[in-house]
Amino acid sequence: CLHCHTEIQHGTFDGREEVAQTACLTCHEGGHSPQRDLYVGIGGKGVTPRPSAMHLAGIRCEGCHFLKQPKEHGAGAVHTAGDASCMACHGPRYGQTLRRWRHLLDARLATSRAQLATARRQLPASAPAVADAEANLELVSVGHGVHNIDYALDVLWANHRMLNAALGAAGARLLPAPWKQ
Repeated sequence: CLHCHTEIQHGTFDGREEVAQTACLTCHEGGHSPQRDLYVGIGGKGVTPRPSAMHLAGIRCEGCHFLKQPKEHGAGAVHTAGDASCMACHGPRYGQTLRRWRHLLDARLATSRAQLATARRQLPASAPAVADAEANLELVSVGHGVHNIDYALDVLWANHRMLNAALGAAGARLLPAPWKQ
């Protein structure tokens, strides 16, 4: 168990980030990794922090990223996650989970990008909501929202709320709800 989990201690979660600070920092350099931030549930604009269930359970990166793929350039391998990663702990009923999450996130990212493009045409480029929405899209896209699906969906919904607040303040037409919440 300790290969994937930190030492399991029951009680209240104190928000420690060391669970997400594993050997993955050798791949995701630069300090504030969007993958780690999503996993820990931080970094989104206009949304409350929300750690992933896997982070709360003490699962380290290599708990899911144990599938070795050859590097595109150079020697060695990259540790990736796939459907087998979910099934390794959760059983066969989780075989399609990662694929479903990716499909959902792709659709919601596309919708959120389209809403941002619409809002950009009606708001000044310097509008804080535009910058915050861009940062949120970057976080979910580059950080791969599957690292914390619930937080990623919260972040994308926050984009809709922030852009509509800015559009309303500017007297512009509001964006329709992008999906059922």
